[in-house]
Amino acid sequence: LAGPPASMTIYGGNNQTVKSGAKAPKELQVLLADQYSNLVKGAEVTYSDNGAGGSFSPNPAASSSKGIAGSRYTTPPQAGTITVTASSPGVTSVQFTVNVD
Repeated sequence: LAGPPASMTIYGGNNQTVKSGAKAPKELQVLLADQYSNLVKGAEVTYSDNGAGGSFSPNPAASSSKGIAGSRYTTPPQAGTITVTASSPGVTSVQFTVNVD
């Protein structure tokens, strides 16, 4: 059995380029593991674009039996580079980059 999350790493969806006001084609995914590298199920991950004006679905997201949590990002109307932060209690947050056209 896995213990509480001890690490969170980016699993998929980083560095996407998305049209403004559109849903990203790939989920922003993280992988959660305990101190022994066992995958953690049911950990809650919250996503934030740090005030850029986009939205996430779902938010928060729960990790699957494979330790993966993911959320689909809908970009704001303005173009630019957005930093998305994924956070979960007890682990260091990770940051995704989303480029908005």
